[in-house]
Amino acid sequence: MQQKHYNKLQSIEELMAFYAALLEYKDSAQREFRQFIRENKSLWVSLGHVYAKKRPIEKAYFAFICEQLCINTPEEYDEMTKIMQEYALEPSIYCRENALKALYAFGNIDAVVEVFIKLTRNNSINHRKLVTDGLLEFKGDQKALAESLYDHLDQFKSEYQVAMVDFFRFSGEPLKNKLIKILKQGDADKDLVCAILRYYAKYPVQEYKDTILSYLTIPNEKDWECVSAAALALGKYPGEDELMDILEGQDSYAKEQLIYHIKNRKEIRLQNG
Repeated sequence: MQQKHYNKLQSIEELMAFYAALLEYKDSAQREFRQFIRENKSLWVSLGHVYAKKRPIEKAYFAFICEQLCINTPEEYDEMTKIMQEYALEPSIYCRENALKALYAFGNIDAVVEVFIKLTRNNSINHRKLVTDGLLEFKGDQKALAESLYDHLDQFKSEYQVAMVDFFRFSGEPLKNKLIKILKQGDADKDLVCAILRYYAKYPVQEYKDTILSYLTIPNEKDWECVSAAALALGKYPGEDELMDILEGQDSYAKEQLIYHIKNRKEIRLQNG
């Protein structure tokens, strides 16, 4: 990338025209251009610093191009990574989301974990579904990302914790012997508890049944969402003795939830033959 081209791209109009022109090329040509940018990365990084001083909408567009061209590889944690992390701290949700998408596309685990720690310290919140969906687009090793996010879970805001547990649920079951620790502590945020109970509805572990059962018997006026989530999870577990105690007990809400989820499970089985 020559200096004169770099100077032109400092204009948002030129940057937009540049990307529009790039889209006219075939995939092979786009890959070649991505490699060209990587070989001249110092100028692209300098461009990132220039856009860091511009309006959030312009900054967001630069982050969008970085994501689309996937400027970095999972092995790289460099100045470009740090620029996207800083963009992600912008109050503008559009800029923040585009910067996060760039980091997901780059695929570096440490960069993603660190940006959510920084967002937590900055008291910045993203919509839970945006976070979960974004993590599912991570281009690196998703199982290793899940392990690292779990290891740092206590450093994230509760809203991020819930989104991450939802990500764990969609990405596999390697954490099924770790998340139970949070349920056993008994003092976790209600929404986090519900997310973990939904996880165990998808990945049942028989030896954890009693812990999950304990959430079905809490006072429902306090945490009725947890009662419902526990009933959903228990509907996936074999064995009837403990469930009969609930059905014959005085907790009408727990009883209703359990009946509903067991009935729903049977209907699904009949539909699937």
